[in-house]
Amino acid sequence: MLQWVGDAGKSDFCAIVLGMDEVTDVKLLFRRSQMVKACADGAFVYKCSYSLLRGGGLPAAHGNWRRRGDKFELALYHHTNAKAAQSILASRGLWSSQWNIQGTQKLSNISYVYFTSLPAIANENDLRRVAMSPNGFAHFLPTNAPSQAKHVVALDVYKRTCNGVDTPMKFWVNAELISPNHLWFHRPRIGMAHYEIVLPRVFRVGLEKERSLSIKGQMILTAPSACKSFNSVIVGDAATSRGLTAPFREEETKQIGKIDAIPSPGEIVSRWSEKQNSRVFDEIGSDIGKVAP
Repeated sequence: MLQWVGDAGKSDFCAIVLGMDEVTDVKLLFRRSQMVKACADGAFVYKCSYSLLRGGGLPAAHGNWRRRGDKFELALYHHTNAKAAQSILASRGLWSSQWNIQGTQKLSNISYVYFTSLPAIANENDLRRVAMSPNGFAHFLPTNAPSQAKHVVALDVYKRTCNGVDTPMKFWVNAELISPNHLWFHRPRIGMAHYEIVLPRVFRVGLEKERSLSIKGQMILTAPSACKSFNSVIVGDAATSRGLTAPFREEETKQIGKIDAIPSPGEIVSRWSEKQNSRVFDEIGSDIGKVAP
């Protein structure tokens, strides 16, 4: 849920309700005057405050971040085997892959370097969190569907076990390098309509094909200007089979959300004030990943 409050002055703010897990809801508030940084990828960083709406307290953190100079960096992991890790360190580069997030088809117009916030991939649940499975399938239940096997949607994903990903490589990744995640849109019969981040433990850095990220120790040296990202994400209707699988297949062209590029010196709250109650979707062009033929 989004709530916008403004008086055409510095007290204008936005409030967002976030579902942290199944039992915890938090209300996050940020003000126009508290913007910290306009990022190279079109995102904005704000100082914010929060209040607990539901639950007994905040859930445990899923990772670490730090501020280094004007950069906000996430501690992320690239999981591989010992031999490959030695080669990566020797080459001082992480090579990108054309595989889509499902791991079954190649993309023709972008490659990704994959990271996760999981410090280890130790069991089947960890594999599922990064779109892999020992049997090659992931399963989903549509919004509002009864918890019965006949309603389950099966999707083929990259088949692998924990063997071969037993060497985690930790890197501090500038948040401005990371591509936005795809989303699911839920409209439950009881409760508010809401968006869910697809694979929140997966972080991808987009590059042109056959490019790599330059590294030095745990540092990523590649600049945001050398990375590639799209101005659209897939927003799958989670009540349907196609909507549940679309963010993984990355070939959807109709169930999409577009990212508004806010010109300087604007930011999120002032942009809302400027464009409130108007349709901007058709004004924004659309580009998205394309599956290779």
